[in-house]
Amino acid sequence: MESNTHTPLNTNRPRRTSKPTPPEREMKKLCYSDITASQTHLTDGSIDDSIVEQTGESSISNVYIVPPDMAPLPSSTQGSVDGQTNVNISLSSSDMEIISGAVCDYIVKNLKTILEPVLAAHFANYSEALEAANSKITRLKEENEDLKKQVDALDQYTRRNSLQVSGIRELREENTDDVITSTMSKIGVEISPTDIEHSHRVGSKDGGKTRPIIVKFSNFRVKRRILMARKQLDKNVYVNDDLTWERSGIAYKARKLVKQKVLNKTWTSNGKIVVIDSSGRRYSIETMSELDMLSSRTHMQSPHSQGQARTMSYAGAVTSGRISISSEQIPSLEGAVTASVSPGKTNLPEGTTHTLRNATPTK
Repeated sequence: MESNTHTPLNTNRPRRTSKPTPPEREMKKLCYSDITASQTHLTDGSIDDSIVEQTGESSISNVYIVPPDMAPLPSSTQGSVDGQTNVNISLSSSDMEIISGAVCDYIVKNLKTILEPVLAAHFANYSEALEAANSKITRLKEENEDLKKQVDALDQYTRRNSLQVSGIRELREENTDDVITSTMSKIGVEISPTDIEHSHRVGSKDGGKTRPIIVKFSNFRVKRRILMARKQLDKNVYVNDDLTWERSGIAYKARKLVKQKVLNKTWTSNGKIVVIDSSGRRYSIETMSELDMLSSRTHMQSPHSQGQARTMSYAGAVTSGRISISSEQIPSLEGAVTASVSPGKTNLPEGTTHTLRNATPTK
């Protein structure tokens, strides 16, 4: 008996004309179709083994851990392990811009809060060190100023017996000792050769100007006699104290202020610069800063009574009201001064400047 191996055609069954789906696409379809079903298992923390087997291992670089109660994101593949959801998310460039903008805004808003404690801890140490350095610099500046004053005072003290004579015509082969002796003899001051320790002209010969003569006497009494008689000299001849470089600058500026009508008068006495302000008060200036302060004070207090002459140390007048009286520059007093004198200042030798407290000159 002959078997029939021919299968009859089933005209009622439709035939597929397209190509079969590749296995990997078929697996992806299966995963997408089971997402909703797997979510029902994730709510109670259970694991859907079928989904784990179907999805396989996810790429670690694209995995975000999402709590179980969150809704599944569209277009994603997820599985559940230990109550957490592993989700592969695909973000567009616009999404990345939104996220980066939000992160930047957060950092900017909280930058001060984040950095302030860190910077404060560092700057606290720096602030203490800077404050200590500034304090040390200030102290060193004050010490430097004090040392400069002491050096200048010592330099001036070595010139206590010296005078500067200006305006005497300079000869080619001259002896300055003889020039000083002959000049002072014209005003009645006789000087012996032993009274002069040394003398010389100062400054450069260039320029055609007459250079002044510095003369150092053997004792202060000779210098004082010349100072008392110097008004009898010719108009073009001037006798002044031999000052240090610093004090010469102060005296020069004081003379300029007199020409500018800022001060009324100025002269030197025993190495100190004495000035009279617009109100008639006298001050003994020792530093350039004191002269600058005095010149800036356009309105000064006038003397208490007419004929009350006094020479004030400017620094002391500003701070403590100390008064300096020169018996040489104020001959009208001549010892007729009643005052509370500090210890050691009871004698008033002529030609020296003394510091008194609360001095009250009387006629």
